Amino acid sequence: MQGHENIEYKEEFKLKTLSSRKFSRKSRLVNILLFSIISYFGAEIMTGSTSVEGILKYPISAMEGMIFYGFQVSIIADISIRHKLNLGTIYLIGLIYGILEEGFALFTMESTASHTLWLSLIGLNITWTIYIMLFHAVITVCSTIVIVHIISKDTLREPFLNASAYAIMVPSLGIIYYTFIQSSLMADRVPDLTSLLILLLVAMIILGVTVLNERNPILNNFTKLRWILGNNISLIIWAIVLGTPFIFGNRIPLLLIPITILLGISLVYFYLFFQYKLNFDMKKSKQSFLFYATFNTVLLVFGTFNRTIPSDLLAISGIMFLIYFGFKKIYS
Repeated sequence: MQGHENIEYKEEFKLKTLSSRKFSRKSRLVNILLFSIISYFGAEIMTGSTSVEGILKYPISAMEGMIFYGFQVSIIADISIRHKLNLGTIYLIGLIYGILEEGFALFTMESTASHTLWLSLIGLNITWTIYIMLFHAVITVCSTIVIVHIISKDTLREPFLNASAYAIMVPSLGIIYYTFIQSSLMADRVPDLTSLLILLLVAMIILGVTVLNERNPILNNFTKLRWILGNNISLIIWAIVLGTPFIFGNRIPLLLIPITILLGISLVYFYLFFQYKLNFDMKKSKQSFLFYATFNTVLLVFGTFNRTIPSDLLAISGIMFLIYFGFKKIYS
């Protein structure tokens, strides 16, 4: 009788294990899909960098872009869960992500002729380099991770990528990076070796700061001045950061130096904002949701300078849906 009960128990345990694995696999795919769509939406559709017409005309390129964004942000999110990284550290990783994408895959940081905002020095588009690092850290990485956490909080309490997922995602990213580099070179965005080495050095310095930050927050005493990180001040700075390339561009050359300095200060400011004001915690989901809604609404407004009418409709409906869905998750 006891043996029969043991057999039944083992069968029941086996079924539960198989069911758990199936649920885990499903959750993994859903999370990766969410990271892919939302990160691509924020970085490409909201800014007008990619139009709806472009997606319909080049669907394979759009899919490649979603994989490119989604896989990288998914890996950052998974690592942050595994090692319990705070949002300040995730922001610093986002700066490195911006360098990898724009400096070593697309070479836009080294391009001094294809963007409307630049202060060229030693082969680098300095103003654009700082701006796009900040943008990817705030919107592509932190903003996406925050909203996906809110939408899928039950499935993101534990690491959601396993060894098999990494074995697929990392080589896939390697292939995509290679194709992007080839496309950039064919588009005559050929970087100078010196500029590449400078970007590599900057990335290594930020990586070192990231490690130090996780062990012992670099500006820990700054907590006494948290009033500087008020929501109104943060939104004003973010509006200036987003408005700079869309409104001024290089129309007023004398403004390039102060604008570049302001962007450099903003890099430090937003580290403090994420480290001490927002530092993401499931218990602070309302505060995190407010950050997502307000900062992305500012992006929605400034993105109108670049978007087509179909892209406008998609951007407006998309951000309204995400804010509404996030609102229901928070307040239900």
